[in-house]
Amino acid sequence: MVCATHDIREAVTLGQCVAVMSRGPRANITRSCDIDLPNPRDDLGVWFADAVRAIDADIERESSTQSDVP
Repeated sequence: MVCATHDIREAVTLGQCVAVMSRGPRANITRSCDIDLPNPRDDLGVWFADAVRAIDADIERESSTQSDVP
């Protein structure tokens, strides 16, 4: 099943793998991250927070390299 979201916490809560996409009309997957956390997931846990931070950092890197795309 594929689920698209802009909410990183939701992606880490529900997903087994989270893909970060580039911006723009020619968007593609720039990185994927396996989520190796047991279910149900503790959204207050350290591992959960680490996964959210790593994905957020990927998105920030992607947006800084694509800054010229509207």
